[in-house]
Amino acid sequence: RGRLAPRAALAALAMLVAVALVVAGRMFRTASADASPQALLAAEQALRSPDDTARVDAAIATFEATLARDDTPPARRARAAAALAIAYCLRHAGNARDTAWIERADASAQLALRLDDGLALAHSARAWVLELRDELDPARGEYARALALDPSDFHALNGLAQLQMREHHAGEAVALLERASRTWPDEPTLLEALGTARFQRGDLAAAEAAFRRATALRPDSVVAWADLAAVLTRQGRAEEALAALRQGLAVRPDATLYENLGTSLFALGRYVEAAEAFEQGVSDAHGSPNDYRNWANLADALRLLPGRQAESDRAYRRALELLGPDLAAGDDVTVLSRAGLYAARLGRAPEAAARTGAALARAPGDPDVLFRATLAAELGGDRTTALARARRALAAGLPAHLLEEEPDLRALRRDRRFQDLMSPQERIP
Repeated sequence: RGRLAPRAALAALAMLVAVALVVAGRMFRTASADASPQALLAAEQALRSPDDTARVDAAIATFEATLARDDTPPARRARAAAALAIAYCLRHAGNARDTAWIERADASAQLALRLDDGLALAHSARAWVLELRDELDPARGEYARALALDPSDFHALNGLAQLQMREHHAGEAVALLERASRTWPDEPTLLEALGTARFQRGDLAAAEAAFRRATALRPDSVVAWADLAAVLTRQGRAEEALAALRQGLAVRPDATLYENLGTSLFALGRYVEAAEAFEQGVSDAHGSPNDYRNWANLADALRLLPGRQAESDRAYRRALELLGPDLAAGDDVTVLSRAGLYAARLGRAPEAAARTGAALARAPGDPDVLFRATLAAELGGDRTTALARARRALAAGLPAHLLEEEPDLRALRRDRRFQDLMSPQERIP
């Protein structure tokens, strides 16, 4: 175990946590929250249901109440501070997308480490904060430290797998999550992560199996239903995807579900309904208006509806505005390729070429990056480059139906060269 900090230093850092809460307009909720050891354990377990905002908020109240008590033992205080940091990160990563949550999480993680730098959960919490700030190398180091202290730490295993997928190391994530399943069997959150890693590798059948198992274990998880719908859509099974999304929306409205519902409707050519779903996805009441993807999806649907091009352009500009901090980091190929495509749809040819080129340089074999690069080239009037990128995307594992269904590729599909490349024998890198 790590060395405990002197009480004076702890008091100063505890004040930092309190100040972060005050600045954000919230104070410790001590009146109604239970700060018993049993309540603390239940609150930690609630963090394994990250999409259940009500449970996460109740857990936050418990952690805050634990920290506010003068008689809380140092070991319990350290664990509460670390878990609180994780909870704040979950609130940021959910529909809120408010950076104030990251500031609170940082203060709480600092407090946990000062209390006990030998606590694996404290290093996991610090890693989550660093990753949300796009400080990926330091985050990786903190995950390694956490797993060295406790190889079974849930949040280190989940967080490291998410980081590996973000860096397009899906094979490493699959291996890590399969090992984690021996410690955490039938844990829905880890099953969802495993399905996502398999999805990223192109193993759609195995991804579907993981997502179905997650929905069976946690039928009230909107994330699991959204993930299942995504893999069904990728396989061209749009009607089945719609059924999965309806089951998820029966649980509760959620931005991710509306995003996937719109995507499924879009794939079926039901653009008016898709736009309505995406509008819910950016609404304050049911959506996540600070998530760039929701605005880009809305823009995609609106640009296909008569008389709504100006609204579409505004939505693309909003998506690019929200992407600004991620673009400044410059190391996320998904963000770069999406920004390139949005710029192409706004007619910003130089910007589109620069963003797309940067993404291809970093991930030349990523099928999704190549797909977006194909669209950017076609929108920019470079048919030859678009066809070459489409061929590479197919060779990298992109499902052919995505090229056949994309509205922006209608003209390209009439080109005889497209019919040639769709022949299996022509699908070479």
